[in-house]
Amino acid sequence: MSMIGNRWITFIMVLSALAVTPATGFAQYNSDSPVITHTKIDYTRMTLHVYGSDFGIRKPIVKLGDVQLVVLNWHSEWVTAQLPSDIDPGSYNLTLFCTFRHHNKMLEASLSVAVGDESYQGGLGPQGPMGLTGPAGPQGPTGPPGPTGATGPAGPQGPAGPVGPVGAMGPIGLTGPAGAQGPKGPEGPQGPIGLTGPAGPQGPAGVPGPVGPIGNQGPQGQVGPAGPAGPQGPAGNPGPIGLTGPAGAQGPKGPEGPQGPIGLTGPAGPQGPAGNPGPVGPIGPQGPQGPIGLTGLEGPQGSQGPEGPQGKAGLIDPSKLHTVTCSARYNCACPSGETLISGGAQCPSSESDNRLLASSYPSANTWSASCGGYNADGAFGTGLPSKIYIICLSP
Repeated sequence: MSMIGNRWITFIMVLSALAVTPATGFAQYNSDSPVITHTKIDYTRMTLHVYGSDFGIRKPIVKLGDVQLVVLNWHSEWVTAQLPSDIDPGSYNLTLFCTFRHHNKMLEASLSVAVGDESYQGGLGPQGPMGLTGPAGPQGPTGPPGPTGATGPAGPQGPAGPVGPVGAMGPIGLTGPAGAQGPKGPEGPQGPIGLTGPAGPQGPAGVPGPVGPIGNQGPQGQVGPAGPAGPQGPAGNPGPIGLTGPAGAQGPKGPEGPQGPIGLTGPAGPQGPAGNPGPVGPIGPQGPQGPIGLTGLEGPQGSQGPEGPQGKAGLIDPSKLHTVTCSARYNCACPSGETLISGGAQCPSSESDNRLLASSYPSANTWSASCGGYNADGAFGTGLPSKIYIICLSP
């Protein structure tokens, strides 16, 4: 017997086909038959490693030739046994005796193995037939999770899904803050004049403003007819008599001379009592209107009148709301007897037709809309909207 040290290398050859005892031959193979697939010898530790399947439910008995080896570790798919330190190189028959729960005796599996160095190398035997595939072994323990892989590139954008149906009208949300003033759009057509609302209550009178300046005097009216003359006043005192001249000779009577000048009027006598006033003359025609005087300063704001009573709250049953859609029309109406709640419109959008919403307004139970845009010549024109959507309330 010669000692085998670290200088020996592993040399394992399958010298014969897989052999089993007659009780476990190929014709009688079943899922509980032990199978040896290959072996490996670790000459550093002088251990024999046997690999295969179905090595039983208890530690098997391992024999190398006529020597029973000490089993160091055991599993249903492998066995590790201690080799004698003084084993001679050569070919040995390896036999495993395996125990199964439902058999009255142990089942065997054997394989020829070569133990030794390169100097003890037999010729390569013929390829044995492929052994039957053994059943799958038990599930091994779950290994630790691997590191997270790098994030892959984003996939392409999927196609847009179809437009879903219009949902029921939700409750009116809180009024959001006013957005920035948009550019002034083109002036829409004149809408119909709405009905005049009822007059509000009379507010308290404001303080009167200052009086404006007086206008120019109108022309004098015609003089009325004169009243009757009053009674004659008393005669005044006569004036002093002048000096008498000497009497001339009586001459012949000459012709009557011309009337001499009237003597000076004596001073007026005292004013007689006023006569009764005559009847009032007719009113003259109205003179032209003088210029309007300047408007006086605005009086202070009157106090707020009392708040009117609260009106009854309106009730809308959401189950009675439904949507009506009209295509390529200037207006869209709710069915007869239904009430228009709200509406909107959509204009065509394409490279050749890109008009904007020019008008969109309700009238009774009908919603009207039109689209407008500038053509290649710069002229503005209107056209049909692609769709008008309205929400109607059934009675």
